[in-house]
Amino acid sequence: MNKEDLSIEYSTMTESQLQAIVENNEIALEFRENALNELAIRSTKASNIGALFLLIDIAKKISNNNKLGLARILRKLLDTVSENDNSLKSAELAVCKECLQWANQENKTFLRQKLELRLATIYFKRGEIKLANDVLLPILNEAKKIDDKQLLIEGHLLEAKLLYLTKNWPRAKAALTACRTAAHTVYVGALLLADIETTAGMIHLSEKDPQVAFSYFYEGLEAYHQNGQTLFATANFQYILLAKIMQGSIDEAKSLIDGRFGQLYSGKGPIGQVMVEVLKAYSSKDLPKLNSVLIERKRDIETDPVIGPQIEALIDQLLEQNILKLVYPYSKVEISYLSKKLLVSESIVESKICGMILDEKLKGSIDQDSGVLEILDNNNSSDILQLSSQIISNLKETTEVLFERASKIHCS
Repeated sequence: MNKEDLSIEYSTMTESQLQAIVENNEIALEFRENALNELAIRSTKASNIGALFLLIDIAKKISNNNKLGLARILRKLLDTVSENDNSLKSAELAVCKECLQWANQENKTFLRQKLELRLATIYFKRGEIKLANDVLLPILNEAKKIDDKQLLIEGHLLEAKLLYLTKNWPRAKAALTACRTAAHTVYVGALLLADIETTAGMIHLSEKDPQVAFSYFYEGLEAYHQNGQTLFATANFQYILLAKIMQGSIDEAKSLIDGRFGQLYSGKGPIGQVMVEVLKAYSSKDLPKLNSVLIERKRDIETDPVIGPQIEALIDQLLEQNILKLVYPYSKVEISYLSKKLLVSESIVESKICGMILDEKLKGSIDQDSGVLEILDNNNSSDILQLSSQIISNLKETTEVLFERASKIHCS
């Protein structure tokens, strides 16, 4: 039986058959490892932590006390658990801690560092930011002391992601710069480089720089696509759509959907469906529709660390565009009228208009008593400025004349 035939039959074997392969010393180690990984897949999907711990004990036996071999088997086992675990990563967390305990006992420094970094990554995926930071910081300090470039790259990249979640953009950019600096001196794999580019896109998008973010996301998309990482490529495609929408380049966003990547990744998964709906609502400037997407697909939107924080910004941006469109024909317009047209509360409309006036995106003033927005066009604004200037000039002349008369009276 060759390797390919054995691999194909693993999924159809019973657990007792797989156990028999693992425990048979006459079978090649590679095949026993494959059987072990099949058992790990089943135990992970069943969330059977106890069974996974038993598999770690079995791994120790089949390695024949070869510590290097066992370290490799444990890494492979942990990768298998990670690929098949759910979003809570409970199984991966438990297995990682167990493997880390063995690495500490055996004084396997390199493996321990890798496992600690992985533990921090698991905490990050679980949204436990403080725990992730507590594990990560000692690793970074250790990596700096021994100048381990690979560990520094991965550590600073994770640090940038953690800081992104806490909305500390300057420090996130600094961490990413440190990551890139370390990456300049060693070989960086395509997938790790794609992760770096994607993280850079996330930070720039949060800093309201969608044009630069688009280029980073696109680099990441191409790398993930070329390496067959469909899940990550799909996510990056949604991000480049978001960047184009935030730029107001709706036609370009539509052409992306019709392009080669769009045929593969557009509308895939819950968040992909959300972005198609968002694009339709935004292209038609349909604010109520965009709000309904936010309400109906809130759970899907909140699960994405990039799209979730930006949807509110898109709604705010579209509200601004609709207000400008509605007030354009008028010199005076009631806030209540705008509220009814936009299907948004008067307080939200008034607050937004005040912000637009302060940002000089709209020239006008609000009469609080009557609830009326008075629009000033450029000519009216110019006339008012000239009149104000003339009044100030006249007051200056009057003051000077009064001062001269007062001086004469004082002298006499």
